[in-house]
Amino acid sequence: MKIAVIPPHKKHDAVASVIVEGLYDLKIEFAASDSGNGIKEENVKSDSEFIEYAKNADFIFVLWGKGPDPTWSRSSHLKHPKY
Repeated sequence: MKIAVIPPHKKHDAVASVIVEGLYDLKIEFAASDSGNGIKEENVKSDSEFIEYAKNADFIFVLWGKGPDPTWSRSSHLKHPKY
């Protein structure tokens, strides 16, 4: 099984870390688009490599960390996006 993982960019998320830890524990082959949240550098691919990997992956996991994020601007409508 091959999984492509898109983690939160430059943001720690507890649930994302648990999912990544589980992938390592279960020895599942995966590649990530970004480091952080427990992802080892050896699993991080460049943008073009990641896209090619994702095209052949069985699953694509998009891990999203909800705001607020201190790097965002002070505008309140950006801190808590509505979906």
